[in-house]
Amino acid sequence: MSLAPSGARGKYLALWIVARNLGQLVGGAINLSKNHVKGAVGGVTPDTYIAFLIIESLALPFAFLISPLERVVRSDGTRILVSEKLSFKQEFKLIRFTMTSKLILLSALWAVWSFFYSGTWSTYLGTYFSVRSRALSSLISPFFCIVGCFGLGFILDIKTLSQRRRAQIGLFTVVILNLGVYIWSIVMQARFNVTNPGKIDWDESLYATSFLPYFFVQTTGPLSQSYMYWLLSSFATDAQANVRNGAAFRCLEAVGQAISYGMNTQIKANPLIGFCVTFGLMAAALGPMLVLVNSTPDRIPADVILEEQEAQQKIEGIKSEA
Repeated sequence: MSLAPSGARGKYLALWIVARNLGQLVGGAINLSKNHVKGAVGGVTPDTYIAFLIIESLALPFAFLISPLERVVRSDGTRILVSEKLSFKQEFKLIRFTMTSKLILLSALWAVWSFFYSGTWSTYLGTYFSVRSRALSSLISPFFCIVGCFGLGFILDIKTLSQRRRAQIGLFTVVILNLGVYIWSIVMQARFNVTNPGKIDWDESLYATSFLPYFFVQTTGPLSQSYMYWLLSSFATDAQANVRNGAAFRCLEAVGQAISYGMNTQIKANPLIGFCVTFGLMAAALGPMLVLVNSTPDRIPADVILEEQEAQQKIEGIKSEA
């Protein structure tokens, strides 16, 4: 959110999704290799955990190579505005202010909704698909997500449009794509309520039409998250504000995710309720988001403040030389 140049934040967020999904691809490949036989009963062996532990251990040293934000020079030559270090008490006050700010309050429902899909569509997948079909989904779903996030990143980085216009186009793109997936999912679940298909395998004719809603929501869901992080960074006054705003949004995402999984433990084997609740949450979140998006500044405040500070320093330098 802070590292990317202002005109390339969409691409950088897409790269973050790529990095996140590479882990899912590795996990999906392991999962499919152990559950590819038709009729197999799913299970996790110690070897699976060992593979993930090795990957996590290899990732640790790279964390020490990350430069402090005040030393970072972006690819376009600009620097990152970093405010002075604060005491714990001051930071706590700012966190409390962030959680009650207009930015977070208007995006709160969107945050809860953006991860709500995970519990419901996971229930759908587990209820109607065989073990090896679910294993295959864990491998192929991340691929399209990568493509979709780069597509959204391209829209959000269009240089001929103002930041506010890009925010508006991005919002409607995310909403329309999710709307299509929700309608498709509700139609399929209504059919399954009439005739239970049992456990659908990937070699059955029903597989494509019933699996694609799950496949696409694994892209449209992350799109809503990637878009929101881009939008939050459009309001940032410094790097620390990005951290606080992103953390507040992630906190609310986790709340939505927890509610979704909790709700789906109570609705037994009928994801239709979850689909409708997710649909309703998106509709409820749209109004506040329109207010927020229409107030998007044309430039990131942090970049404007930094430019003013650098200009002032140049003036003072010239005066001192004179």
